[in-house]
Formats: sequence, C-alpha cells, structure tokens
Amino acid sequence: MKKAISAILACVLLMSVFTMLFIFNAQAESSSTTTYFVNKGDNWEYICTEIGADEDYVAAPDGWLDKTDTAEWVEGQAPFAGAWYTSSTANTKLPYGRFTLFLRKTFTVENAAALVNLVMNIIYDEDPIVYLNGKQVWTASGYKDSTYTLVSLDPSALQDGENTICVQIGNKNGGMIFDMELLSSDCDSNGYLYGSSAECVGFSSFGSVNDPSNVLDGNQSTVCGGGYNASVRQAITVNYAKEYLIDEIFIQCKNEGTSSAEDGSYGTYDLYVGKNLVASGVKAITGPNGGNTVKLDKAYRGQSLTAVITSWYGPGWACVADMMAKPCADENKEVVEQPAADENGNIYLSSATCTGFTSFGSINAPANVLDGNQTTVCGSNYNASVEQSVTVNFNVRTYVSEIFVQCKDEGTTTNEDGSRGTYDIYVVNNGVETLVASGVKAMTGTDGGSLVTLDKSVEGDAIKVVITSWQGSAWACVADISAKEGEAPARDPYDVNGDGMVSIADVSTLLDYLSGAISLEDGVGDIDKDSTINIADVTCLLDNMA
Repeated sequence: MKKAISAILACVLLMSVFTMLFIFNAQAESSSTTTYFVNKGDNWEYICTEIGADEDYVAAPDGWLDKTDTAEWVEGQAPFAGAWYTSSTANTKLPYGRFTLFLRKTFTVENAAALVNLVMNIIYDEDPIVYLNGKQVWTASGYKDSTYTLVSLDPSALQDGENTICVQIGNKNGGMIFDMELLSSDCDSNGYLYGSSAECVGFSSFGSVNDPSNVLDGNQSTVCGGGYNASVRQAITVNYAKEYLIDEIFIQCKNEGTSSAEDGSYGTYDLYVGKNLVASGVKAITGPNGGNTVKLDKAYRGQSLTAVITSWYGPGWACVADMMAKPCADENKEVVEQPAADENGNIYLSSATCTGFTSFGSINAPANVLDGNQTTVCGSNYNASVEQSVTVNFNVRTYVSEIFVQCKDEGTTTNEDGSRGTYDIYVVNNGVETLVASGVKAMTGTDGGSLVTLDKSVEGDAIKVVITSWQGSAWACVADISAKEGEAPARDPYDVNGDGMVSIADVSTLLDYLSGAISLEDGVGDIDKDSTINIADVTCLLDNMA
C-alpha cells in the first residue's frame, strides 16, 4: 500500500514539475539589465502657452514641477511637433505661432539607490530645460531636431516610488519638436559595465592627476598609479553596483603619445574578478588607443574587477588608465562562483555591522574588525542592558571550522588572561543564529586573541560576536574577527536539498533534477545506491518518509 501511495505521489509531483519547467526557463539568470522609465511615444500632460511677439519666453505655471498647480493640463502622445515641423510624423500637432510647451509625467522607480546610471535620449527644438522631482538636471540652447541626443544624468535625482519629470520647450522660430526616453542600463553603448566606484592600494600619492576615478573616465591620458614597488601589492579595483557574470575584460595603460611600448613591454597585470584570478601576465599596452582585451573561457561571477601590477619597466608610473568588463552573453558558458576562502582556508569577509554601541567614527568603525589591526576597534562603554555585538559577513556562504577573536591591543600583557571580558560567538546562516561558543575570553595585549575550534563545521554566511561581560574603564570592544573554512559534515542521504531535514521539499528537488531544471552535487540524490538517479530514488525517498 505504501509503495502504491509513493508511486502515485511521485507521478503527481513529476507532472507538476514538468508543467512548471517553462516558467523556470523563462526566469533564467540575466547578467545585465536595462530599465526604461520613459519611452519614446509615451503620453504626457502638457500646456501650450502663447508667447508675445516681443517675448522670448513665458512664465511656467506655478506649482507645475510638483503638481500642486491648478492649471488645466491636456494629455497628448509624443512626439510633439509644431505646425511648421514637417520632417517627422507627430502624434500631437501643436498650433502655428510662438509658444512655450510645458510637459510633465510621472513614473515609478524601485530601489533607486541601486541604479548605476541614468540616460536621457532626447530630440528637441528648441531650448529645452529638464527637471526631475523639481530640480533642474539638464538644459541646452538651440535645437537638435534631426536625431536623438544621448545625455547622462545623475541617478541620485531619482527616488524610490513616484517620480516626476518636467520638460520646458520653446517655439520661437517655427519648427518645434520634442520626444524622449529615460532609462537606466548596466552597460554603455559598447556593452561595457558601468563601474560604480574605484579604489587603489599600494601607491604613495593621489590627487587630481592620479585619482582612482580616472580608471572609469574613458580617458587614456588620465591614470591611477605610482612608482613601481615590487615589495607591496599595487592594485586598482573597479566596483560594480551588483554581481555580474564577466567573460571579457579590457585594460589600458597610459597614453604616452607614442607607439614605442605598444608591444606591452611597459609591464604586466594580474586580473581578478572578485577574488578569482582570471588572467595573469597581461601586458600593459600603451601608445595612442593602446589596450589589451582579455576574453575568458569561463564566466566568472563577481562584483568587482581588480588589476594587480606584477612587473614594470621604465621611468613612468606603474599605472592603469582605464579598465572595463563585459557581462557574459553566452548562457552555455561554464560559471565560476566566488571562492569562500583563500588558499590558506581564511574565509573572505565582505563587511561588518555593529549594534548597541553609542558612538562610531574613524577610530571606532565597524570596518575596523576587518582590517587586521589590533589597535583599531569597534565598541563603546559596556552596557549590560542592551545587546552589544559585532557581525562580520562572508562573501559566500560556507562552512566554518575555526573562529579567531581579538580584543584591543593595550600595549601590555596585563589582560592576556582574558580578565577584560567575555564574548558569546554565533554562526549566522540566512538570519538564523547558532551559538557555537559562550564565555570566550576577550584576550588583549600585544597579539592577544582567542581561537575557537568547533567540534564540527557549521554552515553560515556571517559570524556574530556578542559582548556578555566587561570590566575596567576601557571600551567593551572587538578589534578583529577572522574565520577558517571547514569541510561540510556528512549529509543524510535522504536530505537531497541540504536544508538539514527530510521533507516533501527533497522530493521536489529530486524531481527538478530529473526534469533537467537543476543540477545536484556529486553523490547527492542516488538514494538507492545504484549509481544512477531516476524515479526509483524518488520512490525510495517517499518510502523512507512514509
């Protein structure tokens, strides 16, 4: 009877999976996106106000920018054109004469802070002024009525929720025309990702002629770099607003106005996508329009692109002029995920947050627990009535085997016995906190620290350290936190989806695999141990659950 029930349930679930498969495929991962807020040919509210023979403009309706006016607006579809404009088909034709056209429309933005750029594509005649949410963001004199003009705007002008765009267009000389689109795209017109910021390490000086942002400006004569120093890591990183799958990189060296080093004899770079080394010994090509394009065999997932200078020759700065990446367009390319830890097993930590402390600043910031410096801390005066804690987040979810916590270096050995205070330590996995050690002593003094070795590895995406007791006049604090990656503990063979329990969700996971919708780790899913994964494994799993 149980086998019959199992078989029936398996068939029902299998049919459900195949029915939903096309939805799964439609939701395939996309590496880059373009969002249109305003489209060509959209409807706009407008008012057309006549200009006198001796006037150059007419005053705008009071309150038109924030929609508090009482004017009678009319709705029309772009393009808008004056009666004398004959070189384009207009959806809304305006009367003969001299006039000023006021237009506005609203649109919705989700997560405005995540937008990496904002582009307006506009055709106009004449003297346009553009406002976003009541602030002027662009204006031009004259007209460009034969083709659309691309204009970069500051995305910070947008806000979450409803936004209002207003446009003022004049018609003093006859041929009035207006239409536009407003969009945000991850990539420029050549397909390269927009970088959100840049940073440099290992160089001795910065300034307007040597600023990290120079690697984002598309100008080969402005660079970031310094005198080459083989004893330190000299690197330039471009950060992106989110993770992408990257399979092509372009890197330029400084344009010296000559072709003498176009063979790459200036120096070499190692290139990283996130923490993954993707190309080594890449030649630093200089000269007019010099540059090196690196096409990768695999697609690497990451939120940053880094060039490390590995060799250099000549009197010039060891530098990078520009660095760009393209998102992968080949869905069949092998994807390489970010590593959780370095070659020594040290887990990569991406960020830190603190709660319960009364003050922060450069000498007491959450990032101090990531800097490897025992004299910089995160903390404040101890308060037993609130939770005072520090959390460090991982780049990638992984298994934790060891945790190391340091207290502030007071320059003495008086508190190396841990009498300063105690911590409770948690491994956090998707918001769920697991206590892995309590009463851990806050070791201070030169190179002081407490190492916690776990009996078995615990999966997580963060570590949380809670201060549970403190004494003395110094801040209750944490100086540094680090962790080692461990092996995943043996999984219950029936726990197919790896969530730590056996349920109907594991049946769905098996059926998803059989339908081709997902892949499984090696050794997972072959419940009956016959070296194949098939419907018999589903039946075996259902029998176990029954």
